[in-house]
Amino acid sequence: MILRRETYRPLLWLSAALTVHLLLTVIVPDLRVAVTSASVRLALEVVMVSVMAGAAILMALLERSGLPTGRDAFVAALVVQCLATTAFGIVPSLLDHPPDLIGSYYPWLVGRYIAGLLLTAAALRARPGRVAPAVLVAVVSVLVVEVAISLSDPFVPLQVASDGSVTPQPLHYLLEIVPAGLFAWGALAASDHAATTGDPLDRWFSLALVVAAFAQVHDALFPAALGPVVTSTDVLSVGLSGLLLVGVGLQVRNLLQQRDRAVGLLREDLRSSARVLKEVRAAREREAAFVSVITHELTSPVAAINAQAHVLDAMAPSALRDPVVAVRDEAARLAVLVRRMEELRRIDDEEFSVQQRPVAIVPLLDEAASFARSMPEALHATVDASPARVLADPVRLGQVLRNVVANAARHAPAGSSLQISGRRDDRRYVIVVADAGPGLAGIDPEQLFQPWVRGADATTSEGTGLGLYLSRRIMTAHDGSITFEDPDEPGARVRIELVVQ
Repeated sequence: MILRRETYRPLLWLSAALTVHLLLTVIVPDLRVAVTSASVRLALEVVMVSVMAGAAILMALLERSGLPTGRDAFVAALVVQCLATTAFGIVPSLLDHPPDLIGSYYPWLVGRYIAGLLLTAAALRARPGRVAPAVLVAVVSVLVVEVAISLSDPFVPLQVASDGSVTPQPLHYLLEIVPAGLFAWGALAASDHAATTGDPLDRWFSLALVVAAFAQVHDALFPAALGPVVTSTDVLSVGLSGLLLVGVGLQVRNLLQQRDRAVGLLREDLRSSARVLKEVRAAREREAAFVSVITHELTSPVAAINAQAHVLDAMAPSALRDPVVAVRDEAARLAVLVRRMEELRRIDDEEFSVQQRPVAIVPLLDEAASFARSMPEALHATVDASPARVLADPVRLGQVLRNVVANAARHAPAGSSLQISGRRDDRRYVIVVADAGPGLAGIDPEQLFQPWVRGADATTSEGTGLGLYLSRRIMTAHDGSITFEDPDEPGARVRIELVVQ
């Protein structure tokens, strides 16, 4: 345990004050508290147990709410104290059976020893590990002692007067003083723990343990042994409860303040996110407006250049034919670029909110095959699919299938085969579209799902490089996926997965 002078200063001042009080009580008999009242004694014990139970619960919640900090021993010590006082003091009084001073005193004292040893374990950093095992061992120990004492006479009899006061024997002084030392050692551990965590409950718990140590000394000098006499020990126990209550209140206030700060930070983060989102949306709108203006302004000049290039191509002499063809081809490429920009703007502006419903999948695959056969490339499309109903937007899913089929037609030889298969795989339905094209050897398949990216034969095939990008966005909105299978194999195999109804 690391000693911190500023941490222990409150403990030293409190110990000095309690030492003066103890000396005055010993020197001046009139300062001693001795009131015979079983009801008052019972009320004080109920208050003390309630406060200790509340402190134990709060400590346990703090221990479980974040990183373990070693409060388990403190929680177990409080629980043992609560159980011992309840079992041997409160319950017999509530049942109108006054506590057996001889039969209850020693088990109650054993509870003090166990609690003190738990606190000592915390002081030595020998943490029990968990609250439940420590409490279980403590309860079993108390029960064993209770059974042992019930079967035999106490080894040191207590001298009980008719008014309920108890005259201790010399051995009782020793038995009572040992827990006081253990509580004092536990107070140092709790103070050191408070310096580590900064939690007010730990700080006030350390002060309460100092009071508990002096209360134990008072009980050794002026014992009551769970009898009806209210002594200075009970007065100090009230002070102990008050310190714990203050610690619980400050800890709850601290937790509420932390919650308020966390909520404030969350609100600020939400406001910041809203501002960033608004700025991003505004930037996208400006970008879309800019692209729209550019494409609109370029469409007519590019079309005019292209038209004039075709006229010149027909009229130009052979010496000028090559430059004219170059102008015509570049104008055509510029027209394609303008068209791609406009298509991408429409895609990014569009909200892909699909209207999913149960749909029979086989008719959609048959439509895709018919579309492939009707294209100029006249692909030989076949369908081999098991019937199933999937959750999909039929219009959007049909758009994906047509994009995949059109992509295959652009890259595969005219009249080549196109196989469309579909099978159910647990809760998913898997569609595979396989063509006889050049395949994807040497190409990163994921790059093909990015806008503007086209295959290796992009210079010889039509297309904007947006079909697969659009298809992935649609499948993501369906909670599905679209990928390429076996990119190193001949031909391209597009895999589409959907959720089965």
